[in-house]
Amino acid sequence: MKIGKSNIDFDGSLIESPNGLSRVEPKIMDLLRVLADNPGQVMSRDDLISAVWGVEFGGDERLSRAISILRKALGDNKKPHTYIKTIPRKGYRLVAELSTATQQIAQKIDAIETAKSIAPETPVETTTPKPALPKNVSENLPQFKPRKKIWLLALSIFAIAIAAVWTVSPDIGNLSPVNTRLDAGYVNIEKFTKDGAIQDAQDIFKNVLANDPDHSAARAGLALSLMREYTHLERDPATLQRAKSHAEAALRSDEHLAIANIAVGWAIEYEGQYERALEFLDRADILDPDNKLSIESRARIYRKSNRIEDSNQTLNSGISIHPDYAIFHLDLAENYVSQDRFEDAEHTFKRGIDLATDNPRAYAQLAHALHMQDKTSAAIKVIQKGLAVNESSLLYSNLGAYLFFQGQYETAASAFEKTLKLEGDSHNYLYWANLADSYRWTAGRKKDAETAYRRAIQLLQESRGRNPNNRNLDTREALYFAKLGNLDASRTILMQVDFNANMTSSQLYRTVVIYEIMSERDRALILLGRTIDAGYPLTEIKNDPELARLRQDPGYHKLLAR
Repeated sequence: MKIGKSNIDFDGSLIESPNGLSRVEPKIMDLLRVLADNPGQVMSRDDLISAVWGVEFGGDERLSRAISILRKALGDNKKPHTYIKTIPRKGYRLVAELSTATQQIAQKIDAIETAKSIAPETPVETTTPKPALPKNVSENLPQFKPRKKIWLLALSIFAIAIAAVWTVSPDIGNLSPVNTRLDAGYVNIEKFTKDGAIQDAQDIFKNVLANDPDHSAARAGLALSLMREYTHLERDPATLQRAKSHAEAALRSDEHLAIANIAVGWAIEYEGQYERALEFLDRADILDPDNKLSIESRARIYRKSNRIEDSNQTLNSGISIHPDYAIFHLDLAENYVSQDRFEDAEHTFKRGIDLATDNPRAYAQLAHALHMQDKTSAAIKVIQKGLAVNESSLLYSNLGAYLFFQGQYETAASAFEKTLKLEGDSHNYLYWANLADSYRWTAGRKKDAETAYRRAIQLLQESRGRNPNNRNLDTREALYFAKLGNLDASRTILMQVDFNANMTSSQLYRTVVIYEIMSERDRALILLGRTIDAGYPLTEIKNDPELARLRQDPGYHKLLAR
């Protein structure tokens, strides 16, 4: 079968696209078969899971991974998708044209593998004399001057070289030195916000590994690029697991390679094993001091471990060494937000944007810092500027939040739906929780809200498993359970929160909403006082629909008067 520009061999589990030949897992080929048997039709996620794996063995993550692999094999990994389209909140649809394949991929593979299996024989010199040209013919041949002969020979060699390049691969860059290609791959990891950079990095490392499966640096690079995909494109656990496997393989291949130790450190970090991750980063620092990716991970680990000042110190040290690395500035600004240092965060985010104008995260975080200073109108302008540069799901999510606190619930819901339509990160619990909040206050969307809250809780609990004793995650989970109506579960989680510790204004605010939903007004007002003292924006306090009744309480007005 031919789908679009790709030849499909279902029996051999092979896909030949303009990007090359891929051997695909049988189950994933079964998924393509189901889509091909229903061209143009929207297939629900549940129907696809049931048809391919069965409800007992299927799951959202497995289906998402399979679709991702199919798109890459078909050469459909860049948006807008022209083979398999995602239909938000419904499923997938095969939109490419179907026809009978004109060539059999299996025959091509068999021929290649057969040729490889036959050892070349030693050429035997023959003594068969060449027939002599008739005398009158040889005399009529043009007599070339030596310089002209050399020029023609050079042209012939050049033509043969060009033909050889295109016979081996249409990508001339594949013939560049391995180190040059690896450098290009790692540049893409560092500048991952550029459109297509993460995919380009993966393609480079896969190409190197195709020729040398034991190349440790390429294997580590592939692991790191997969982790960029996990954190900035789609938080699919299957992607993280693949990244860890590649990182461990790189380390087994060469335990003295700094980048292999860094890759394992990243993988372990995302599993929540912070102290063990630091051990690998320590080893990497001995082998390659001041590596950007090592500094980046170390600072993240300190922040996740509530060692904010250590994280700040690490980032400031990194900035002194690599002043133009935007990630350091953005992570430092994010630390300032967690410390309620919003003005410092604003200035630092702006520096990050100067260094990475195409980074949607930078615009989103700058907007948040402005919003937290009661500059919501300025925040919306920043979001609009960011969307003009990069239409990102993250920016639509932030825009939805600001519209929500302006009471535009339906418009906010459409913005949150856009985040999922763009496939920015359907495994991000925040997107589902924000969508649930907007549905909660939109007429006729109560059931939709409950479904979205449940999905947010499922995804958040996966994060909590990797980040235990995290007050940020604890207060969010308790809030989602309270809004879902499961007050017992919410109360159980709050019992684990140390209210005497230094809590951020955002964490305190969530507890205010929780206790208000629980009808514990006195406790809510006490915590609201602490929230205001911590600098939480009055815009949200005055406009959050969850606090509509609390705002009628005399105690609330006394707090504002104070």
